[in-house]
Amino acid sequence: MNSPENPEVEIATKTDEPGNLVGSDQTLTAKINKLMRLTRDDPARLAIKFSEEEKVKLEEQYARHMDDYRFYLDFGLKANGVFYAVLGTTLSLYFSNNPNLDKGLVIFFLLVPIIVSMVLGGVCLVGAYLWGRVSKNFYTIAEVIEIVIVHQVGILTWLLCIFGGLFLGIGIALICLMRYLI
Repeated sequence: MNSPENPEVEIATKTDEPGNLVGSDQTLTAKINKLMRLTRDDPARLAIKFSEEEKVKLEEQYARHMDDYRFYLDFGLKANGVFYAVLGTTLSLYFSNNPNLDKGLVIFFLLVPIIVSMVLGGVCLVGAYLWGRVSKNFYTIAEVIEIVIVHQVGILTWLLCIFGGLFLGIGIALICLMRYLI
C-alpha cells in the first residue's frame, strides 16, 4: 500500500480489470516509481530506459497532470471567492438585523459558514497532501520525457495549504464569535 515515505503512483492507462494495469503498463509504473525513489545522483537512474511507446504514454500522463493542475487551481480560487462572498453576505445580514434576531437564528447564521469553512479547510489540506505526491510524479515524468522548461505545479500544494489554513482559522474565529454572541 502507499505511504508518505514511499509514494507509489500508478500511471493512468488501460486496464483489463479495475486496478490491474495491462502488460507493459505495469513495468512502466514500476519504472516511474523506482525513479521517484532514487536520488538524482544515483547511478541506478541511468540504467532505467524507456521505449518510445512508453514515452508517448508518459506524455499523455503529463498532459493529464497539467489539466488537473489547471482545474484544481481554478477550483481553489473560485471556492475561495464564493466562500468569502457567502460569508460576507451572511455576516452582514446578521449584523444589520442584530436587534431583531433570537439565539436560534444566531446559531443558524453562524453554523452554516462554520461547517462550510471546516469542510473546505479539510478538503484543501487533504488535497495539498495528495497534490504533493502527484507533483513528484509530474516532475519525474517531465525528466523522463526530457521537457526542458517544467511548470512549477508544486505551488498548488502551498496554495492549498494556505487556503486550508485560512478556512480552518475562519471556522475557529466564527466558533469564538458564536460563543461570544450566545
